[in-house]
Amino acid sequence: MKIIAFVANGTEDSELINTLSLLKRAKIENYLVSVEDLNVVLSHGVKVTADAKISDLTLKSLLDYDGIFIPGGSRGVNAFKNTESLLELIRMYALRGKPIMAICAGPQVLAKAGIMEGVNFTCYDTCEDEITVGIYHKDKGAIRDKNIITSRSAAYSFDFAYEIIEYLKGKEAVELVKRQILLEV
Repeated sequence: MKIIAFVANGTEDSELINTLSLLKRAKIENYLVSVEDLNVVLSHGVKVTADAKISDLTLKSLLDYDGIFIPGGSRGVNAFKNTESLLELIRMYALRGKPIMAICAGPQVLAKAGIMEGVNFTCYDTCEDEITVGIYHKDKGAIRDKNIITSRSAAYSFDFAYEIIEYLKGKEAVELVKRQILLEV
């Protein structure tokens, strides 16, 4: 199982790294795709190198993955919202019922792609103002509605990852990951 994780300059470090680390423990691999350059500086200065740039990939090749992950960080999210090929890919995944996951300001990208109509979601406080067609749940750290998983912020990145793991691999996989990181279960 392998997902595409998108990245841009200004992507929130902990939302990206915490989520991908926990998914990897559950044997969910990732393909890190930048909407800008291969070398990216995250919101707090961490430098990462993407596997590929979206501009170098075909839509067909990107449809072969098991899901899409959009991390937050306002600067990165603005880059995502201005990348039409990413918005089109999100629409294609939605049409196919494939998992689409977004944390913090990331759900704004899903709204821009036009897939949030009637969807129960959560996001970073005030980001819901740009998502006028979904059903906002301020009290939830992470929430899944059909194939769309959203989360409030970096503070909920573990809850977000657990929700993704449960959806993709089942409750047993979540329990295994929790034991690996010594979380009492």
